[in-house]
Parts: sequence; structure tokens; C-alpha cells
Amino acid sequence: MLPVGRAGERVNALLWKVRTTLADRPGALAALAGRCGENGVNILSLQIFPHLGSVTDEVLLSVPGNWDAEEVRALVAASGGDLVAVGRCSERDLVDAPTKYLRTALQLLDRPYALAEALGELLGVDGSAQGGDEEDVLSVEVEGSSAEVKRPVPFTEVERARAAVLTEFARWALSRSEPDGDIVDAPCPVSPLGATATVRRAGPSDATVVRRLHERCSTETLSRRFHSPTTRLSRRWERRLLEPDGGASFVAAVGDEVVGMVVIAPYEDDVVEVGVLVEDGWQRKGIGSTLLHAAATHAAGLQKTAMFAIMEPDNRALLPTIRRCGLQCHVRTVDGTAHVTIPLTRFTGDARNTRAEPAAPRYTAETSDPPVAVRIG
Repeated sequence: MLPVGRAGERVNALLWKVRTTLADRPGALAALAGRCGENGVNILSLQIFPHLGSVTDEVLLSVPGNWDAEEVRALVAASGGDLVAVGRCSERDLVDAPTKYLRTALQLLDRPYALAEALGELLGVDGSAQGGDEEDVLSVEVEGSSAEVKRPVPFTEVERARAAVLTEFARWALSRSEPDGDIVDAPCPVSPLGATATVRRAGPSDATVVRRLHERCSTETLSRRFHSPTTRLSRRWERRLLEPDGGASFVAAVGDEVVGMVVIAPYEDDVVEVGVLVEDGWQRKGIGSTLLHAAATHAAGLQKTAMFAIMEPDNRALLPTIRRCGLQCHVRTVDGTAHVTIPLTRFTGDARNTRAEPAAPRYTAETSDPPVAVRIG
């Protein structure tokens, strides 16, 4: 027997989100509304997802505080509902669907890489819903960055269509932060005309030029690399960057100066952590992708299967950099930062057929001065 609440009572009421499938016939939803009214349950919002022969309804219910999930489920099932999924929710879930989708689009303008996180919040992927035994999967991909959104409640075709549109929007938002194609506007503040940045293996003898590189970088650039405010490089950090235990480092040099650096170090099992730093005036010229390519070649030669990086929310350069050197990645948002995994199985070339030698292959990224459009790679 269902517990009975007093109609109109708001004291100790709890909010529940319920998704159920009803027959596609007149009066089916009215039966649910009538049963809710009889038990003092108020329907606060409703979304309808039509199918052939049936309709999936998502309702937010204000339920007497002495009810639990099974009692809410029993109420809906007694009203003709099938495949009932129940989860607690809050007042913020009362925002109507168009407003939520528009708000998500605004967020993606600033953080297009956080598509999976945004869809998770939008589609109620919070782990509280009690549905079937198996999780349904929604896969999304933005410029080589792929992710999966999972929940125990099946995604409707309407939700998948909406997710596809938001994915296209995220791709467009990401493209706004990139130059068109491989054409880069390339001001070269320290190089002579036609200078070439050469990527080579780094070592202890590079301590002075690496220190000067960090001194020339802005606070914002250093924060994106080290994930905390950094004003100077300590001797201990110099050694960790130039001689990473079990790893390797590469620098991009122009003449006697270093304008970029990449470091790989063991992370877990057959995965290495990677970090890239490029001096402000040399960014968006192909230096970062060239460094990353060198790191990937070396890691693949060591039989590593993936590289891992942590990306700050305001870092719009890393994903295009990964894509430009022929790699793809998977992005997962954790505590406001993006955890990026870069598989090496699709890495172009056959570096994995041989072990890496101490002397790394050399790569170049051409630059020019004065500012002109330069094709890189």
C-alpha cells in the first residue's frame, strides 16, 4: 500500500526526478497525474520524449518527506509506467530544458573541451538515478578528443540528437581558438629572418638556457604548465625537468636560446606524463606540436601505450596541438581540470618497431620575421 501525503503540503517535501515509459495513447499521462494528486504528490516539471508506440516522460515530483525511492517507483508503476528510473534532485533541476541547453552552449564557448562534463550535467549523469543493471553509453568526439557519457537510464533519440548538435557547436567553438588550417600568423620577437627552431634532446648543460626560458614566460603560460603560480625555477625543478627519472626532455632551440620544452616522465604502468612549455612569443607557430611529436616518438619507441597530461580550464591550445601532430586524445574532467590521455596506438610512423636511442631525431618548425602567414609542418 502506498503512503499517503496531505494534498498541498510543502513541509518536509523532497524532490525526485522520475523517468518512465508510458503507452502512446490518450489519457496515459492523465492517469499518472491523477494518481500523483491522490497521494499528495505534485508534478513540478515535465519533459516528453516521443517514440513509435510509446513515450518516455521525465517528471520532477515534489513528494512527502516520508517517501523513499521504492515508494516513488511504485506510485509511477501503479499508474501504468514501465522502465521506471528514480533519483533525488534539487531545485536547480527545475530550470526548463531550453534554458539549460542555452546555458550549456555558453559554457562550451569558453570550455569546448569540457563537452563530456557539460553533457553529463545536462543529461543528469550523476549516479543517483536507479534504473537498469546496465549503463547506456553516449559517445562524443571533438577534433580528435573523444569521451563517453554513461548513465543507468537509457538515452532517448531526442537526447542523442541534442548531444550531436552540442558536439557540432563545441567543434565550432574550438575552431575559433585555432588559426585556419595550418596557416599561422607568426611574429618572431627574437629570431632573425628565416630562423629555424630545432628540437633536440635536452640535458644538464641546458640548465642556464632553460632557466632563461622560464624567466621570459608570462605568469599565465607558467601557470598552465605547472598548474600553480610559478615565478622562478628552483635548482631541484631544473634537475627534474632536464633529467626526469625514467623519462626524457626535449628543447626547441633558436640559436643559443631555448624557446620551448617538453618533458615526459613515468606516470603509471606503460603510460608517461607529458608537459609542454612554449615561450609566449613563439606560441601558435608549430613549436608545441613539434615538441609533442618528438615526445610521442620517444615514448612509442620505449613501448609506451599512451601519454597523460593535465589541462587547465583556460588552456585552449593543447587539444589543437595534439591534433596537429597526428594524435588523438580522450578527455575526462576531474575537479575542474581536464585529464587528457593521448593513445600512441594511432601515432603515425613506425617508432614502436624499434627502441628509442639516446639521441633523438631532429625536427624543425620554420618561422619568419617580419609577421607573415607561415605554413608549418
